[in-house]
Amino acid sequence: MNVIFLNSETLVTRELIASLKKRSDIRLIIINIPSYPDPKFAHEIYNKFKEFTPGLFFSINDAGYDVEGKIHDLIVSSDSYQINWYHDYPLYDTIFKNRPYPLSAKRIDFVSELSYVNLLRSKGFNSYFLPLAT
Repeated sequence: MNVIFLNSETLVTRELIASLKKRSDIRLIIINIPSYPDPKFAHEIYNKFKEFTPGLFFSINDAGYDVEGKIHDLIVSSDSYQINWYHDYPLYDTIFKNRPYPLSAKRIDFVSELSYVNLLRSKGFNSYFLPLAT
């Protein structure tokens, strides 16, 4: 299975990459990407990892997704799965950057704060608790 990690060098990315590299049953593709890529380059960015789809996209705090949701929509159209791990307030970008909710039936959002699980579920997210110490 291809695991495409959107690496924007946020908290815990080094540890996560090191753990994923230890797995022999996956093919890890690390895409270095800014936390907030310009939406006008969404197709250009997507083309960098298109050949590895469908796969499993992994991100931290939605880093690597543009604020208009174009990259998210392209990933959804590739029939790929998505995992995102919020270790900060999960609705920050929605409130302060007007980012649309990145909802998808093939997406799971982990949160490092238990109280965020029900908050996200009330917004339509498929969310689960995963503490930072995991």
